[in-house]
Amino acid sequence: MVKQLLIPILAAALGVAAFGQEAAPGPAPSATAQGISLALPEWIAFTKKFTYKPKPASGDDEKAQKLERFLAQMVRPTDVDVTKTGHIRKEQIRFNDHTSQERWSSGEYRFIIHSAEPDYVQVLVSGVNTEDEKISDFAELGWVRHASFLGEETKNGIKCAVYRLGEQTAWIEPGRRLPVYFESPTMQVSYRYRASPTKALVLPDRFTKRLEQVRRAWAGQSE
Repeated sequence: MVKQLLIPILAAALGVAAFGQEAAPGPAPSATAQGISLALPEWIAFTKKFTYKPKPASGDDEKAQKLERFLAQMVRPTDVDVTKTGHIRKEQIRFNDHTSQERWSSGEYRFIIHSAEPDYVQVLVSGVNTEDEKISDFAELGWVRHASFLGEETKNGIKCAVYRLGEQTAWIEPGRRLPVYFESPTMQVSYRYRASPTKALVLPDRFTKRLEQVRRAWAGQSE
């Protein structure tokens, strides 16, 4: 079913390795690079926009070309809107097949609604549900570290520190310690930061009611 299969697909899609096998082994995205932490602040609102392009065919390597054609058919995110206030976080994810997903998290709980099943709320618990993959905010930047620092450059009108590893390049704003742009041969990601939220997010009633139903089911109680 959609709700069961989408999460691992999404977790893979948000990482560069899923698109072109380009991500090199390295520390978690929250690790520091040139003193820059890529972890999000407690209150923030931003949008990630993904643009894809096919990787140039490498000669007569038929196997590689088949892989590229397969990856091109994957359901992948085009935009991800993130709002975070303290321990509550909301994500609105749009995909290239014109579907979308609303994803909330609060502490150890995840609440997910897919546009194909708008009346169903999936509840996942960290450490319990194997399909509950924690999606990094900047999975595509997991390779960034001190050794990949290239220099400084202005990108989108912002003075950035530039990092490069192989064919991957990242522009990161040192002041706010947040990425501005990422580019590889098969994908570009732009990051647009909106005004910081003025009110704390509150879980919708339907999520808290659904959580109570799930807890009752776990306890073997009837509704």
